[in-house]
Amino acid sequence: MPLAPVDDKGTHLFYEDSGAPWACPHYTTLVILHGVVFHGAIFKPLIPYARQRGIRLVMVNYRDYPGSTPYSWAELAALGSKKQEAERSMLKQRGLEIAAFLRWYIMKENIPMAPSPQEYHNACGGGLAILAWSWGTAMAMSFLAQASTLPHQERWRLGSYLRTIIFYDSNCNALGVSTHHVAGFYNPILDTRIPMKNKGRAFVHWVTAHYNHRIPEVLSFPHSSLIEVRPGLVQYPSTDSSSEYENSTERMLYQEYDEVTDTGVAERSQLFWMDFDVTVYKEMTELAMYDATIWPHLQIKLVWCDRSVVETVLAAWYFAQQMRDWPEGARKVEIVRFRGANHMPHWNEPEKTMDRLAKLIHC
Repeated sequence: MPLAPVDDKGTHLFYEDSGAPWACPHYTTLVILHGVVFHGAIFKPLIPYARQRGIRLVMVNYRDYPGSTPYSWAELAALGSKKQEAERSMLKQRGLEIAAFLRWYIMKENIPMAPSPQEYHNACGGGLAILAWSWGTAMAMSFLAQASTLPHQERWRLGSYLRTIIFYDSNCNALGVSTHHVAGFYNPILDTRIPMKNKGRAFVHWVTAHYNHRIPEVLSFPHSSLIEVRPGLVQYPSTDSSSEYENSTERMLYQEYDEVTDTGVAERSQLFWMDFDVTVYKEMTELAMYDATIWPHLQIKLVWCDRSVVETVLAAWYFAQQMRDWPEGARKVEIVRFRGANHMPHWNEPEKTMDRLAKLIHC
């Protein structure tokens, strides 16, 4: 079982590695950070298509997810404390764990470095990209926010490899979205009628459905107002019986479902993360995005799926609006609409999704 040490206390993160593409010695490594309940294995359908495009996939599981070190009692107490300082510390530590994982993996596998700034746009391979899905955006933001605190040598080494971070259908918590923007829309995590032990399974069925939003083709962020966006959003899944709208969990066999989810993690620890003060996530986003002087050649992309749950659409809109007020010298972000995709295109349409991701990584 592949385990990566991320501190000197015996803490490990489990990961799965597709291996180096045999026909492409100067390949690009894509490290994937998963979302809620679904862990890294949900991205396995991408592997054959990644190899065809000269990309090595590394799927990492967070703490308390299968194979990785569970949280200690002290860490669980901090997660549930509802104290901002404890929440900040927990989020910061997870970002440092991602940094430690990347440093360890780069040295262990001796992966190809990123192309130099002069040849960046002419070189297809090399370097390392991060794909942060859904709530995983919070982990990537925390990692990026800690860049200035890393020892100089470690910061330089990571900068020699990092080329792109993709925030992929991010949820509201991860981007620090004010709660009033999503007020009135259904979310099973907030549904008090659902017992705590059933939250994970209810979340899975909600988040994997298709939502037939009425979003105009010409709509673009950040140029659209909330008044233009909100009325076209629907909170109930499509009832269309065609395979295009089929719930993603219905495509899974029972064995597959168990292999890619950990519904028990919701009750153990994940719901604490979803209950953090939104200010903590917003502060982390600002730390990550306001200063582009560290790793200035790092490209940032935000992808939103236009048949996903309301929350992710509004998260993309909100993030785009915030960008308009960022200070001079902040990071530039390209916002990309993934048309016809729900929250699970990597499972439903792996070839199409990998093709799109490869272009985002290498452009």
